[in-house]
Amino acid sequence: MEAPMIRRALVTLAVLALAPSVAAAAPASREPRLHPGDVSMLPSFVRRVEPSVVGLRVRASEHGASAARLGTRRFGSGLVFDARGYAVTVSYLLLDAVAIEARGRDGRAV
Repeated sequence: MEAPMIRRALVTLAVLALAPSVAAAAPASREPRLHPGDVSMLPSFVRRVEPSVVGLRVRASEHGASAARLGTRRFGSGLVFDARGYAVTVSYLLLDAVAIEARGRDGRAV
């Protein structure tokens, strides 16, 4: 019964002794490193959709069922998907809304 335990312990020690030399023998990465100033911080898909993102400012009814939990002044974002100006956003932002203001990134009302 002791022989298998001793053998396992010796194999474990041998593996642990060889591990550093195997790790050191691994090839180094050959990818060139880019300077942070040379790389855009925004992924390409963000640059493509950014013009269609709008900020939403919503005023909800004080007497609405959602006012107690969400408040009467809400802020969020939406995505314009149509030339007519239709946008999508999360539904709870607009619950019991009495006024909605949408502004583009440049601050213009849309």
